[in-house]
Amino acid sequence: MESYAAGVKFDCLLFDMDDTLYPLSLGINLACRKNIEDYMLNKLQIEESQVPKMCLDLYREYGTTMAGLKVLGYDFDYDDFHACVHGPLPYEKLKPDPVLRQLLLSLPQRKIIFTNSDKAHAAKVLEKLGLEDCFEGIICFETLNTPTEQDANDQNQKNAAEAVTDGGSREGSNDPAPPRRGILCKPSLESMEAVIEIAKLDAKRTVFFDDSPRNIAAGKAAGFHTVIVSFVTEYAAITCPRLIPRGNDAGRDISAGARRRHGAGKHPQHQGGSAGALGRRRRARRGGSPARRRRDHGARVNRTRNRHGHVVHMYPVLYGMCWNAVLV
Repeated sequence: MESYAAGVKFDCLLFDMDDTLYPLSLGINLACRKNIEDYMLNKLQIEESQVPKMCLDLYREYGTTMAGLKVLGYDFDYDDFHACVHGPLPYEKLKPDPVLRQLLLSLPQRKIIFTNSDKAHAAKVLEKLGLEDCFEGIICFETLNTPTEQDANDQNQKNAAEAVTDGGSREGSNDPAPPRRGILCKPSLESMEAVIEIAKLDAKRTVFFDDSPRNIAAGKAAGFHTVIVSFVTEYAAITCPRLIPRGNDAGRDISAGARRRHGAGKHPQHQGGSAGALGRRRRARRGGSPARRRRDHGARVNRTRNRHGHVVHMYPVLYGMCWNAVLV
């Protein structure tokens, strides 16, 4: 966020929701993926052995598995898909976050949710987190994919075709099928441009928070200032392997301050030799270094990567923006 350091005053904070406002370690993401796979198997009758790979491949290629299924020609109802995928999620794992709530309420900028999920899921998550009154609006699946007149015509043609009895005919039945309208979602640049238009944003004065490297890349291409939340390092490494440098452990706090706090260069385990080996074995028995234990147990503070590649905390970023808004 180089321009923030230069003292730019922001007008709007644009937040992704899932795995950004709460940690990946809660397991909501994995439960959602399992529900998608169950839908593909039971509702779309896709071969069971193909489902896991197909689910992941479509997510990588089209932004969401749902969007990929539509491109491939699978016909299903959007509301039914969302009900089956989000309805059974373990929402009870989401708890109120009073720290984040107070931070959001203290910030004078506009605050908007931008999510690929449907409005019912978004409302449920924000309610569980105690953040439902912290945002002026939610830009979600329904916002970006409102039914059009062409969609209605396509549905009428489909209904007419299904009404034809066996052996019957329909005038124009040999005509080519009408073009399919794809699902608009992150990380497409079109979705970013749509958000700018819908919310009347000035991209140069907007900060976009997201957990996905490719969503962040699209946001930056649209002109947003961006902050990537590093809760999802492990999942991103699976779904976006080309975007995560090999050996880059973004879940660990590698800032100079953290090295000083953990005593790098002072204790024997940081100096090599037999004492260092002993220290490493002791840390292994305890579950790793303090930074690794915090990561493995799902730290409650969002950590973000700055432009130098260091991991920083999202809460201080928000604190700083609040302070900046007062001073500028």
